[in-house]
Amino acid sequence: MGVNAIKITAVLSAAALSLCMMSAEKVRAKDIVDNGDFKYVISDDGKSAEIISYVGQSLYVSVPDEVNNCAVVSIGAAAFKDNQKLKELDISGTIKSIDTAAFSGCSSLNKVHISGSVKTIGESAFSGCSSLKELSLDDGILSVGKFAFADCSSLEKTVVPNSVDTIGDYAFVNCTKLSSPQIPKSLRYFGGYALENTKWMSNQKGDFVTIGDGILIKYIGESEIKSVPDSIKTVGSYAFAGNKKLKNVMLPSSVSVIQNSAFEGCEKLDNIYMPASIERIGKRAFYGCKALKKIDLTERLSVIDDYCFSNSGLEEIKIPKNVTAINKSAFEHCTSLGSVMLGDGVKKIGEASFKDCTKLKRIVFPKNVTVIEKDAFAGCKNLLRVEFNGDVVINENSFGDCVNMGEAVFYSNPKDLLDSAFNQVPKLVIYSENNLYLDEYAQRNSKKSDNIKNLPSYNEYISPSDNSDKEQGFSAGYTFITILIILIDIAVIGLFAFYILVIDVRRTNRSAAAALRTSHQRSTSAQRRRNQQTREKIHSVKNNRTPANRRVKAENRGNDTEARAARSEYRRPTQENRQLNRESSYDEPIRRPSPESKKKTAASVSRESETTEQSVTFAKSAKKQHKPMMKQRTDEDVTYVQAPRRKTRPVQGKRLYESEVTYVSPKRKTNVRSKVSHDKPTDRISDTEYDMKKFRSGDTMVFKKPKK
Repeated sequence: MGVNAIKITAVLSAAALSLCMMSAEKVRAKDIVDNGDFKYVISDDGKSAEIISYVGQSLYVSVPDEVNNCAVVSIGAAAFKDNQKLKELDISGTIKSIDTAAFSGCSSLNKVHISGSVKTIGESAFSGCSSLKELSLDDGILSVGKFAFADCSSLEKTVVPNSVDTIGDYAFVNCTKLSSPQIPKSLRYFGGYALENTKWMSNQKGDFVTIGDGILIKYIGESEIKSVPDSIKTVGSYAFAGNKKLKNVMLPSSVSVIQNSAFEGCEKLDNIYMPASIERIGKRAFYGCKALKKIDLTERLSVIDDYCFSNSGLEEIKIPKNVTAINKSAFEHCTSLGSVMLGDGVKKIGEASFKDCTKLKRIVFPKNVTVIEKDAFAGCKNLLRVEFNGDVVINENSFGDCVNMGEAVFYSNPKDLLDSAFNQVPKLVIYSENNLYLDEYAQRNSKKSDNIKNLPSYNEYISPSDNSDKEQGFSAGYTFITILIILIDIAVIGLFAFYILVIDVRRTNRSAAAALRTSHQRSTSAQRRRNQQTREKIHSVKNNRTPANRRVKAENRGNDTEARAARSEYRRPTQENRQLNRESSYDEPIRRPSPESKKKTAASVSRESETTEQSVTFAKSAKKQHKPMMKQRTDEDVTYVQAPRRKTRPVQGKRLYESEVTYVSPKRKTNVRSKVSHDKPTDRISDTEYDMKKFRSGDTMVFKKPKK
């Protein structure tokens, strides 16, 4: 909270209290006594008096002990408020209390002495006394109220007596020069921000600021996970309030008290370890802790205070057996709270304690619950069933606007059921052992008698952990098992259908593959037979019908005539033959022996026939080429070279035989090497340079003997 906000709060509080006191003064005007300096109000018994106003002009005031034989026991609210002349004040004698804003705004007051007879210093009693430097408090004072010395900017030191056990929130806030406050270790409660914006606070170092006997008044660290030291006994008011980084806190076993608003507004706090030593949790201690889903309350707790867990993220809560009261708005607006287990010791459900807990579905009240205050469960729209086990008083609108509630079960008649207890609950059906009282309630609320039903007798209190929950658990479990079995059946049927489909597809694929393999084998066998026939034909032609063989046989027999005739086949054709060939076909090339072949002897021809390397020269006519005509070729016109057998079966779609061919071109003086197929001699040698379909005159084709 900022300094300006604190000032505004203090001023508004003082003003409001001043107005209240002024109203009270008017009411009691007939009892006012004025002695010239003070105005008094005499009590009804005539034995005591209260100063309600100072009308004197003195700079130094000592409060009198009595007036008109009546002991002065208190200084009333705003009695000296805004007195600009007063400089010194002595309060002693019989004064027991200083009321709200009694000396507020006395800007010239610089010295105050308060005797031990005073037990309480009220809220804002000396707030705004900007000139106050010396403050003396005697032993005997018990409590200092909120904002009691706020904005005393000139106060440098103060000694709080050992008798003081309570210092309220913001008690010394904005005392900017206060550097050495002496706080007793016997202090039971030290208010939040009581020393905020003081010189003493700005000089503190470390993550934890403590005062008195182990009272943690502020955590100034920035860690997300923090373990509180063992020296801490009390988590003071607002010690962790508003921390936006804190996620996890571990409290030591030395801590017994968590004071008001200790963790208020810690939005990211999702886990807190509470030791078994915790005896009290103050108001608004965990207010607004949105991330806090679960908390384990200790067995030593006796009360859950006002707004303790209001507006938090709790999803479930178990109230310990020693807790007797759940106070006002303790769990209000916990929209995630779905489960509440009330301990047997709970007697009172406070006003609006579970208001707007929209996820609550069922509440079972123990026997000891005697009163449910107004609006206790108002707005719990999903609350379906409530059960009462004792004589309970249900106040107005306790279950108002629980629009989905269907059953209210009374195992014994309530002590008092107000007409508006179940306001705006259209579906309600009430079950009870004795319907007499409830019938009257139904008639008063214009309900049909059908909404009141008899309840079977119960010998024992049925708690949420006993038979009723077991039956509900069995029913829910049975439904879950049924659904699970149905889902398993569907899954099994689906898997079986998928399995059958996969088997059918695989069987079809195997059949198709088998048919394809059979067809391939048949086509491969036919191809092999055709290849074998081709090889046999080539072999027979080579051995018996080639001109070279005929020449060799003729020469071996010594028949010169036949040899000459065989050799004459390679001589230049006569004019008559040339004319005949031209008339028959222009497509057939003219064959003539190369110069090398003319010089060969019969012996060389014989040796040439024995090797697989042969040379054939194709010569084209030098004359103008005419459009070729188709002519049937004979085996004698072509020299066949047997291709090597492959050791492996040729792959379907590939060339059957391949070997390296060298084409020698005298004109280009280059050798072009390429792999060509013997069954397709017209394959291209090069993409751009040479085409086998266009041989030039004098070109030589040489087949190399393939490696075995």
